[in-house]
Amino acid sequence: MDLPAPHWPEQHGAMLGHATRPLSPLTSASVGQPVTKAHVTVHLKPGISDPEGQNTAKALHLLGFDAVRGVHTTRIWEIDLGDTPADQAREDVDRMCRRLLTNPVIHDYTVAIK
Repeated sequence: MDLPAPHWPEQHGAMLGHATRPLSPLTSASVGQPVTKAHVTVHLKPGISDPEGQNTAKALHLLGFDAVRGVHTTRIWEIDLGDTPADQAREDVDRMCRRLLTNPVIHDYTVAIK
């Protein structure tokens, strides 16, 4: 039995008030152009409470994983920056982290440009 291809953006996007234009493929990955990617790792600063990690540790213990001594939450973003030069990419990603991806009061972050 053949099922029709899903049309989520057309069917649901309009109901949610979103634009229904189709998603375009990433152009930077086409035809051998070099792609600059940033890997951003964000974690809580030492001394900042991590209730999500604590609750996960409790749940793992309840599930019988007694060897677990601690769980700490970390977020990782991989950001495609197209053909942006590495030095410019580092500056841009640092600005992204300061303006959106982190809260400088509670988070530390590392950036790796590849």
